[in-house]
Amino acid sequence: MMMLKRMTYFFLMALILTGCKNKLQGKEKPEDDYYRIILPANATTISGEVDSIYCSLYSIDKNDRMNIDWTCSYHFAPDRNIVYTAKEYDSEGDWESTASYVSENGKYITSIMSHSKDFGKATEYYFEIEKNKLMGVLKYEDNPDMGTDTTYTEYTRNIMIITNKRHNLEKRLTFDNKGNILTSVSADDKSYTTSKSRYDANNLIVEETFKGTGLGISHEIYTYKTDEKGNWIECMMKDDSNHRTRITKRKIFYR
Repeated sequence: MMMLKRMTYFFLMALILTGCKNKLQGKEKPEDDYYRIILPANATTISGEVDSIYCSLYSIDKNDRMNIDWTCSYHFAPDRNIVYTAKEYDSEGDWESTASYVSENGKYITSIMSHSKDFGKATEYYFEIEKNKLMGVLKYEDNPDMGTDTTYTEYTRNIMIITNKRHNLEKRLTFDNKGNILTSVSADDKSYTTSKSRYDANNLIVEETFKGTGLGISHEIYTYKTDEKGNWIECMMKDDSNHRTRITKRKIFYR
């Protein structure tokens, strides 16, 4: 169980780099794929100059009761060299992290500092080793016996491959020309999962189909509420039985 959690945690950190569309504060940057790679879906907007976004994720039980799972905040700097900083916490106090995404000497650097009950303090550092190729190093500072994990991310406009040879993990994603993730395949020695995604005219995901080892086939449907600028402020997810399973709420502050 400990190893499974460790692998899940590592891959989660790797996927923080993966966004759902090539938008930054409402402006497309087709010349710069890195913005698509690093901008999470919860931080994306379609219009307006954004100063910060505060986000809360709620799970919904079978009795339709909402329980907060985690919160996060994104703070965008006017300087393009400082893309954004982010903080995340889970409701049980099991995990928290602080991330910063910056440009240094023309190369992008990502730093993620986290603390969890399972792993203690850890630091993950991503940097470009060559064009369209990132290297990520994860060090467990409170548990040096756990060693160091290294991941590699190679990407073009339409495909991304994330690998971790130590745990024999690989994730492959395909994108459309707007930067939306179309398909995702994750695999290790014993299992695999795949997903396909569909989007609306504003590049918001509206449906995902999953299948994998021991999972069968399942669907998730997303609906949104938006503010006066057209940016989403609430995302509701329903399962195959039309039951509400998660709600994400955002407060967006504009300059």
